[in-house]
Order: sequence, then C-alpha cells, then structure tokens
Amino acid sequence: MEYVECGDLSQYITDRKKALAGAKTITRQILEGLVILHGEGICHRDLKPQNILVASRIPLHIKIADFGTSKRAENTVLRTMLGTPAYSAPELTASSMSQFTNALDIWSLGILVHEVLTSKRPFFDQAAYDEDSGKISGVVSSSTTKPLTQANSPLLFGYYYGNIEFPVDDLVTSGASPEAICFVRGLLAANPEDRPAALEAFKDVWLHIDHPECTRMDDWLKSLESELSVLGIDLKLKED
Repeated sequence: MEYVECGDLSQYITDRKKALAGAKTITRQILEGLVILHGEGICHRDLKPQNILVASRIPLHIKIADFGTSKRAENTVLRTMLGTPAYSAPELTASSMSQFTNALDIWSLGILVHEVLTSKRPFFDQAAYDEDSGKISGVVSSSTTKPLTQANSPLLFGYYYGNIEFPVDDLVTSGASPEAICFVRGLLAANPEDRPAALEAFKDVWLHIDHPECTRMDDWLKSLESELSVLGIDLKLKED
C-alpha cells in the first residue's frame, strides 16, 4: 500500500491561499480520476476532502482514495444509499428513484469544489454535520450523523424541489469568477440528468481559461482516449 505523507485535502484547504490557488488543479485532477473510473463503469459514491489524498504539495498532486463504497455498475445498478451525508446527492433520500448513476459523484464534487472556493458547504448547517462520523446506509444509528431529510436540511430540499434558487452568495463573497460559479452550479444541478458527465465537466471553460497547464487540453484528451482504448474503454461512448 502506498504511503501518502502530505495528508488529505481537508487539511490542505484550511490554508485559504493554497486552497484558492489550487482550486482548478484540484478539480481537474479529481475529474481526471472520475473520467477513468466512470469510463470503467465505477462510481466512487463517497467523494469528500478526507478521501482525496495530497501526494505532493509542490507541484500539487492529489489522489482519490477510499474505494470501500465504490461499485462497478456495468452489469448491475446502483441502488444502495451510501455516502457521507454532507456530500451526498439529494436524490438519495428526497426522491422515489430506485436506481442511481455516476451523477452522485458529480454532485459530491460540486460540494467539494464549493468548499475549496469558499471554505463552506452549500445548503448545510455546518454544525449539524460531521464528515468524519457516519454514512448514509439505510438505517443510521444514534451514534452516526443523521441522513439528510427535509427537516434537517430545508435549504437543500427547497432547492431540490425548485422552491429556492441555487445559493451563490458564498461564492460571490469569496470572489469566485462568474465562470467558477457557473461551473459549480452545473455540478450541483438538482436533476441528476442535468449534471455534466466527468469528461464534459473537465472541458469546462473555468478549468482552462487563462491556465497555461490546459492550453493543450485537446491533445491531453486525445492522449487519454488513446490510453483508455488500450484497456478496451471507449471514452467517447461512455461519456456521450
């Protein structure tokens, strides 16, 4: 097992300057991992800062970890409600849906990116949720965090049911650009079918506007598609 000595993302983003400076790099690298995972038919189902390890600070290099709740959905469907409540998509508990998709990971990424940009999670009472305590798993014991409900997260479910607009105040206050706000808003679309696939999100203008590392994005995508094709993964087919 690889030892990652720089801790996890929850520790890294406590330094606001580092968090803001690395926001695009963090987001791109997570999406690179999701492109591959989702291309293999795997949904992580518990993306959060504690499950993103910092392999290197300079240059910033991160790795997705803790695949204990992950599931390959190629020959089955995602039915079980799993995940850390504060990062879990609302359709897990607010709808009559019996099957879920990789859009669960996209929602979790949206919460994570919002947190990187603002140091806050949208919709949630910060004191009510402890990301280090329990996970949604059907029945939740008294020793774990309560699952999301309309009672303990009225903002989230008001948004989910279309009663309130997406809250942008924290993003605006933090100085997030219009492109960043649009990006986060897209990841956190209430309808899971409206959220972008990982590859589509990776191509978003916010992640490469005025960013030297991404001036050759098309070349990177072609290279990634070529590498995955060797593994028998048709990236374009998976993401269309």
